Amino acid sequence: MDVRIHRSFLGWGIFFILVGAVPLALRAGWLTAEQVASAWTLWPLILVAIGLGLVLRRTPLEGLGGLLVAGVLGAMVGGFFAAGIGAFSVGGCGGSSDLRSFPVATGSLESPTQVSIDVECGTLAITPQDGTGYRVEGEDATGIGPDVTVGDGEMTVEARDRQRGLFGLLGEREDWRVALPREVDLDVDVVVNAGSSTIDLTGNRIGSASVQLNAGRAIVDLSATRSIGDFSFQVNAGSVEVSLPSTSSSGSIEVNAGSVKFCTAPGVAIRIETGGGVAASYDFDGRGLVHSGSTWQSPDYATAPVRVDLEVQGNAGAFTLDPAEGCDG
Repeated sequence: MDVRIHRSFLGWGIFFILVGAVPLALRAGWLTAEQVASAWTLWPLILVAIGLGLVLRRTPLEGLGGLLVAGVLGAMVGGFFAAGIGAFSVGGCGGSSDLRSFPVATGSLESPTQVSIDVECGTLAITPQDGTGYRVEGEDATGIGPDVTVGDGEMTVEARDRQRGLFGLLGEREDWRVALPREVDLDVDVVVNAGSSTIDLTGNRIGSASVQLNAGRAIVDLSATRSIGDFSFQVNAGSVEVSLPSTSSSGSIEVNAGSVKFCTAPGVAIRIETGGGVAASYDFDGRGLVHSGSTWQSPDYATAPVRVDLEVQGNAGAFTLDPAEGCDG
């Protein structure tokens, strides 16, 4: 019997084998988290592979370059799935040694206010503060700081340099600390590109909360909001850890090449509806949830006084409920 291997299929096979093998190696202890997180540093080998393919063109080994590219990309993507792209995203920005403090921006907000924060490269920390005032402080390469605009029921905080390339990876690093008032009704919309963020809304009154993460990592604490209507998360090549609200609410989580861990508070019943997707994994074995079709829910969901409705969908995404290590980093 004549067995032939299609060259393009061989490349895809190597790619998918490594995408799956790297996370398994991490779980088995064969690789450390530091080694997996540094997988992105293999990218120069892609240039080597391209050159190798050119040198070996029209020889029996001309496919070697393509196989090397497939292997490098598979290792990188597998590393992203296992450790989260946040391990390298901030490193893709400018260095932190030359950062300068920018002038503090303060003022007051009125209810309701739509807060939009867009950080392009670096770190973002959102915390609550008493009263009706806000505060924006931090460091960046210029010492000028972000654009902060307040008026007509809106507050925006965004980078001055908006031309930074894919996911902000080519920009200068900026570290922002934003305090939001507890005594103002807020809708919060956060976009983080190529960075890491911590979002703590303890004691805030939130109508809706939306977080979009592109190439980074976020830790979000909604567990002690005074009130919250709905929330949504979109993760593109990144990882998020979410402490879900301890009051009745509804939310959605969409993951494209990344992972989400979410934790529920004691006494809160949860119902999770899983949507369509490709190569998504769901680890919902905790809390004794009842599984029926695409729905997972607490046994007492129908009668529980506090309920959280959650819709999740993933493409090459991993979802974990109530991990043993918690959701606070």
